[in-house]
Amino acid sequence: MSARAKTRKRRGEGANLRLGLLLAAMVVVPLTALGLVGARLVTDQRALAQHEIERGFLERMKSLDQAVQTIMRGFERELARASAELPKSNDPSAIRDAMGRLPRSSMVLVLDETGKVVHPPLTGEMSQREVAFLERTRPIWEGGLLTTVALKGALEGTSIGPERGWMSFFHGGGQHFLWWRTDARRVIALEVSGIDLMTELVTQLPDTPLEADASPGGTGATGLARTAARDDPDQTERTVLADATGRTVYQWGNREVGANERPRAVLGLSAPLESWSLRHYASESALPGAIADSLSTALFGGLGGLALALSAGAFLIWRARTRESRLAAQRVSFVNQVSHELKTPLTNIRLYAELLEGAHEAADIEAGDPAARHLAVIMRESDRLSRLIKDVLTFARGEEQKLAVSLRPTVPDEVVQATLATHAPSLAQASIAVETTLAAKTPVMCDPDALAQIVSNLISNVEKYARQGQWLGLATSQHGDRTVIRVSDRGPGIPRAQRDKVFEPFWRASDKLSDGVTGTGIGLDIARRLARLHDGELRVVDGDGPGAVFELTITTAPIEIAPAGARSGDAAHTHDKDRA
Repeated sequence: MSARAKTRKRRGEGANLRLGLLLAAMVVVPLTALGLVGARLVTDQRALAQHEIERGFLERMKSLDQAVQTIMRGFERELARASAELPKSNDPSAIRDAMGRLPRSSMVLVLDETGKVVHPPLTGEMSQREVAFLERTRPIWEGGLLTTVALKGALEGTSIGPERGWMSFFHGGGQHFLWWRTDARRVIALEVSGIDLMTELVTQLPDTPLEADASPGGTGATGLARTAARDDPDQTERTVLADATGRTVYQWGNREVGANERPRAVLGLSAPLESWSLRHYASESALPGAIADSLSTALFGGLGGLALALSAGAFLIWRARTRESRLAAQRVSFVNQVSHELKTPLTNIRLYAELLEGAHEAADIEAGDPAARHLAVIMRESDRLSRLIKDVLTFARGEEQKLAVSLRPTVPDEVVQATLATHAPSLAQASIAVETTLAAKTPVMCDPDALAQIVSNLISNVEKYARQGQWLGLATSQHGDRTVIRVSDRGPGIPRAQRDKVFEPFWRASDKLSDGVTGTGIGLDIARRLARLHDGELRVVDGDGPGAVFELTITTAPIEIAPAGARSGDAAHTHDKDRA
């Protein structure tokens, strides 16, 4: 493999690698972004679902709290009836007799309006239970706290009816409760047995967590009823009733709670059990994540489908691109091979043409012998064809940078006329009328061969693509050091969006097989390169009517006048200008 072939192969591999990386980025980047957004969405949805479930736990526990309050109001009603049966007098004996009939009270504390203990009598005989009762309630009655709270409204005359309420206190490591009411400027406080209270609560609390029940008479908001115990090995919840010290008073549910496990929801009970709390524990499986799971399935399923679609699209683009590259390589290879094959017969044609030219006398050529004129055309066209093959081979080998022009004194109109004369037979055969406006008669410095090649390519395009217009316009002009050549036709024209594409190698405005147009597909590309080597430009411009207008503008330096005494050859020097 030659060095040029290796270089082309490395360039092709590099282009394929860049294309592969670009297509991979087109697939990976949007999928990654969508995956991150989707993961965040699923996470948020799970958090929202968990929040909703925990809110449901709180609602269920609020129902429990309301039911506990119902139990406490039952206590209050019983204590109110019991306190009404106490004697109006402060006689200790009468009060002790009435205490025996109190179902919900273990002890009674009576204070007068000054906060002095009336019962149990501090100065009289007391039982051991009364002594213990006074001892554990000392912080309440000794500091006047109960009196201040209970009698404030009565003494100020602002209370309506008897005042009542609950007080809780701690003694001996346990919590105790007093229910009190005012009666004739005194305060009656009845101690509620903690055992009675917890027994009542435990009796009413369920064996398993309450189910949401919005039906009339259900367990949700109307009270607390025992839920039938269920033998459910899959139970994943547990509810704990804890007192003020955090100690578990009662718990239900089949879930085993870990030592350091945090509850899913916590709710403090209402007064007088405001220091108590309900704590609900649940495993992850008890948190219905169906919505988040279905969202995850749909999202990642959609991402999978999108990944397949993007991958398929990237593969099709890759396949089309590599196919185009292979076709371009095949075209270049074909042009290269054909050009090589043409060199041998062209060399023979030129050799025999030179032999025939030597056989003709100069006088025959001057006399206008048709054979001599035709032979001159053959020689001129063989030279042009040799240059064209050389340019094609240069392009096929990827050596466009080696294109060069050789500047010498030239009359642009003469080059245009000679090129037009060469195409005259084919133009006449295609019934294409030629209209010329030539105004570039001043000799200038340019490459006549390159100029002829450019003009010939433009005329050939009219023959190929604008034959139906049956008209060719060719105009030249000179403006200072600029020479302008315009080639016009009345064919289908070139859309504005495709005017730059026509100069791309192997690109055509139409690839229909019915077009019947042949050629290498690189003529306009080479023509533009030759124009730019003249510090000029070849482009498609707007015309006055239908069809396409190609405008060639090149920099043509004027001929320098040789000073007197200079050699005759100095006025016609040759200037080689290679492309930078």
